[in-house]
Amino acid sequence: TMVRDHEWKLCLFHDTNEVQLFNMKEDPNELNNLAGKPETAAVSQKLLIQYLQLTAWRDRQYHMSRGGLSAMPSFAFLHKK
Repeated sequence: TMVRDHEWKLCLFHDTNEVQLFNMKEDPNELNNLAGKPETAAVSQKLLIQYLQLTAWRDRQYHMSRGGLSAMPSFAFLHKK
């Protein structure tokens, strides 16, 4: 999976759990992986949140087109006290 904005590109490899982060303005050839560096943690977090929001939206659209969210698992147990 790949997510990017005007400056950054985040690649998530689901089969290996590898993460890559590139500054596309400074490194258009993607030679310097900046993932895992403290100075780019906020950028990685921002792009990962964008990816999760897009995935949640896509999943919601999929289930709504098939009659609703009743087929989705309930996560109510996460809110129990």
